[in-house]
Amino acid sequence: MKAQDIAWDDFRTVLAVCRE
Repeated sequence: MKAQDIAWDDFRTVLAVCRE
């Protein structure tokens, strides 16, 4: 698994939380 994939997953999670 690439580090970027993990970073993107975390980034998406943050965006989801901000949307809520």
